Amino acid sequence: MRLLPYIAISGVLAAPPFSSGSDTLTLRAVPNPNTHINLVTTQAHLYQKYNISLPAALASALQRQQQHQHQQQDSLTARGETGSSVAYPSSLNDGEYFMEAEIGTPPRLFRLNLDTGSSDLWVYGAAIPKHLAKEQARYDPAGSSTSELVPWELWFAGYIDWSFVGGIVYRDTVALGGDHGGAERMKSLVVEGQAVQVAQMVARSIAQDAGMDGILGLGFDKLNFAWPTKQKTWFSNIKDRLSRPLFTVDFQHKKQGKFTFGCIDGAVGPVTYTPVDARRGYWAWSSPGYAIGSKPFTKRALKGSLDTGTTLLLLPDDVVKDYYAGVPGLTYSVVEQGYIFDCGVTLPDFTFGVEHATITIPGAYVKGMGTDSMPGKCIGAIQSGAGDMVVFGAPALKAGLAVFDAGSMQIGWANKTLV
Repeated sequence: MRLLPYIAISGVLAAPPFSSGSDTLTLRAVPNPNTHINLVTTQAHLYQKYNISLPAALASALQRQQQHQHQQQDSLTARGETGSSVAYPSSLNDGEYFMEAEIGTPPRLFRLNLDTGSSDLWVYGAAIPKHLAKEQARYDPAGSSTSELVPWELWFAGYIDWSFVGGIVYRDTVALGGDHGGAERMKSLVVEGQAVQVAQMVARSIAQDAGMDGILGLGFDKLNFAWPTKQKTWFSNIKDRLSRPLFTVDFQHKKQGKFTFGCIDGAVGPVTYTPVDARRGYWAWSSPGYAIGSKPFTKRALKGSLDTGTTLLLLPDDVVKDYYAGVPGLTYSVVEQGYIFDCGVTLPDFTFGVEHATITIPGAYVKGMGTDSMPGKCIGAIQSGAGDMVVFGAPALKAGLAVFDAGSMQIGWANKTLV
């Protein structure tokens, strides 16, 4: 199978100018009830996202999955029916969160997945057929008096499972906050002339995520996929107007959390900071080690990215085997491409270090939903990456509050009351 890489594009950055200020904003982080992300595709996208070669076993599982989905679609077509195929292998349905943004004049509401592992603000465009984007909001430049096409500017993201999204670029007004139907008008942060990457084409597999209208990338600007001129992220354009050039992420387990921009909530306890390595464009940092349950702390460097856009905590295989050791019914599923276990078990807590402090992920946050391939078995949100690959995804962000500090180039972690 030929693997389709991301198209990584170099170039200068384009953005509107801003003067400094002292704004802050708090927004809801809303769990997406429509998230259905299977483990094979999730892992494949992560490998592609971080420019790591796909392991042969995962590539084979991806190919089997695609063949299965094509067979299901062919069967529907032969019967004169339409619909989406059942996820194969099983789906994870917890860990994707969205926020609400207003785009255009008059403003239109979009539900965006805040993703610190990418740097594109993209939404579905009016050119996407309705049968593909049935429930998503679509951006129509003709409906916004502040919309302006960026001439000759294109963007494209191709994924290793042959899914893709791409199109053209407009500039328009983008606001976070504002009035979304509540009793009070919320404060909003507005960027005029923000680059909005509008999808003119999209793979069915991406459009099936009905709870999301697009992505708000908050990685560093060098990851942006626009060409020939890389575009600045919304946060890059707003950060000099904030009281402090930072944002925080506070996910909650199966309930609403929050994002803040320009401030750290006063109720947050002590924050422990650690340096960021942004050379590749990611919010990368290094944990000094881990502990499992009540066992002693193990010194073991875990260097990776803090990624709000993924449902997994990806760790080196020796750490993952240590975590699942002794869990009843544990097995590695070739179909699922991950560790599965008896659904009735209680998983141990997983603790990771932050300099001299620690954050503990309850075992309940690691247990995923049941598998389709083996009834009675459940998928774990802690899985193995190739070599020393580490990605701190939603399980970590549900266990601790994270501070993304672009001014001091550091990440902060604080413990919080867990639910």
